[in-house]
Amino acid sequence: MPKIKNYVTHFWSCLDTSDPDSCWEWPGTRAVAGYGVKRMNYKLYLTHRLAYEYKNGPIPKGMYVCHKCDNPPCCNPSHLFLGWPQDNLRDAQQKGRMPKGEAHKKSKLKDNDITQIKALANSNASRAELANRFGVSRGTIVDVLYGRTWKHIQTQDTTIKNRATGSNHPFSKLTSSDVKQIRRLQKEGRSQRSIAKQFGVSRGTIEAIIKGKTWKHVT
Repeated sequence: MPKIKNYVTHFWSCLDTSDPDSCWEWPGTRAVAGYGVKRMNYKLYLTHRLAYEYKNGPIPKGMYVCHKCDNPPCCNPSHLFLGWPQDNLRDAQQKGRMPKGEAHKKSKLKDNDITQIKALANSNASRAELANRFGVSRGTIVDVLYGRTWKHIQTQDTTIKNRATGSNHPFSKLTSSDVKQIRRLQKEGRSQRSIAKQFGVSRGTIEAIIKGKTWKHVT
């Protein structure tokens, strides 16, 4: 960063430094996030980084200049401290500056989706089914259900109990009469593959029915 005496003198003259304890907000151009920017030698510099370096010396490569005051345009060196990217992220999280939920630009889910996911999980929908339905990974579903993410979405108790079975299952493609017919066809010698094709389900679904792993309530 430019350290020529004239640059430094001009930089400090742009700020109101009359109160040593207050924020010295950059009065000129600001970036989208609110940080001050200054053009020197045809390059743009973040003013809070300039302030820190002019006061304390070179900034180690890869380190951030963070604000104790949580005020982006502030250039008061006493309000600034060095931190690694993870320190800056932790500081932002602690101060509630990190976007969360559907406000996060990379989020594929909405607040209403979280309520549905928890309700469907309580109705016996598998994580794989939920992931496929909402277009996310199984890991994302697990994080939601275990409260590791989307903690701000408050829902009713989602303890898995009174699980939905058979045709009441939210993703069921079969009815009780279908299951009875499937068992009859298997006894008549039909292959699981052909039965699965007939009913539009997977071979694994047919096998689970025949072995009594699912639809146990249908006799």
